[in-house]
Amino acid sequence: MFNKAPFKRVISMPKFYFILISMLLSSCELSKESLHGQSVVPAQMSNTSFAPYMSKDFSGNPVMSWIDQADNLNSLKYSVWTGNEWSIPIIVSQGENWLINRADFPSVIQITETTWVAHWLVFTNEKAFAYDVFISTSRDGGKTWSKGISPHDDETISEHGFVSFFRDQSDIGVVWLDGREMPLDDKKYQKNNGGHGNGMTLRSAKISHENEFYDEEVIDHLVCDCCQTDIAQTDMGPVLVYRNRTEEEYRDIYFSKMTDGIWESGSSVFDDGWEIGGCPVNGPSVSAKGQKVYVTWFTQAQGFGEVKFKSEIDEGESSKVAVIDKGLQVLGNVNSSIVSDDNIALSWLRSTQENKIELVVAMLDLKTASIKELILDEFDANQRLSVPQLVYSQGELFLSLSKFKGMEQNFYASKLDIRAFDNQPLSKIDWKSDEV
Repeated sequence: MFNKAPFKRVISMPKFYFILISMLLSSCELSKESLHGQSVVPAQMSNTSFAPYMSKDFSGNPVMSWIDQADNLNSLKYSVWTGNEWSIPIIVSQGENWLINRADFPSVIQITETTWVAHWLVFTNEKAFAYDVFISTSRDGGKTWSKGISPHDDETISEHGFVSFFRDQSDIGVVWLDGREMPLDDKKYQKNNGGHGNGMTLRSAKISHENEFYDEEVIDHLVCDCCQTDIAQTDMGPVLVYRNRTEEEYRDIYFSKMTDGIWESGSSVFDDGWEIGGCPVNGPSVSAKGQKVYVTWFTQAQGFGEVKFKSEIDEGESSKVAVIDKGLQVLGNVNSSIVSDDNIALSWLRSTQENKIELVVAMLDLKTASIKELILDEFDANQRLSVPQLVYSQGELFLSLSKFKGMEQNFYASKLDIRAFDNQPLSKIDWKSDEV
């Protein structure tokens, strides 16, 4: 018996390590189901929950806002991801006659350590599809909210929407599309007042601690009617992206930087030359880290859909442009979120021959000029989808959208472990040089 004991110990240790290594390896491998993400729809959601929007708080946690509808009462709510579940929703505002739209949706954003800001849209004339922006602020970390007020006082029956918020030092700022100069019966641009007037404008204002608006300015006198705007904060201040519109009906992506509290004149991100007589309802996305700014957008300038990406947007410096996806099936509705210094997550929609719409998610590696993508999910093409939302947080991507089919509405929210990209095919990016 004494001689057998050492022998048992010798053979038991390798078995122990084999089992331990097998367990560790299996824990690192992602199941096939994980490639489609894990559903993280808040328990409070119902078939009358709409229009998700996603941002991040100052701790890097995902923040999701949405509208709940009960009879004629609408409620703007938001919740924060706490690590394994969504927090109990907080109601920002409630009201009737709100606009609920797949492309123009409310938002809730953290601006400073204690200040949050939110917006929603209220019809002024449904027949004319006219509506106003209303904004509320919270000065106690998002717990209680002020009464909603409008940043515009033109009192016209016109469209006001597609809002983005920014921070300029201690100021809260808001940017929106403003249709006060558009004719009610026809949205066709008509040259007037030196090229200014009778078109959608892009405007900005700041919000004081007393919730009063000041420093209103016109950033651009003629822009596309209903494409989303987006803003990213850099070390040098906010950067805004939007779809411009020329008198000749070219609608390409522009950007503007805030300098000394004032927005600069818009400049072209890239001269696609997309000539289109109506709004494509397909806005750009901007992400920033430090002084680096990255823009993703959609165009059909070549007669088919293209998702494009541009890095290093700095005036006077060379930058690079890449076509991320292209083809007749590419639908756009892009979004982006920075993962690390060298990696950016992208999302967009693509149709299939099987009458489906794919939610595409990709990981772009700037250092190796390569990209990996996967199809997170697919939806019936006969239903309308809201613009997908995307944020990255602590090793996971969070995506959300709402689906509209007949009188049924369904909320979609999923989180994806970024390790899901590890075994996906890698494609090289063909960068093209460009000057801003």
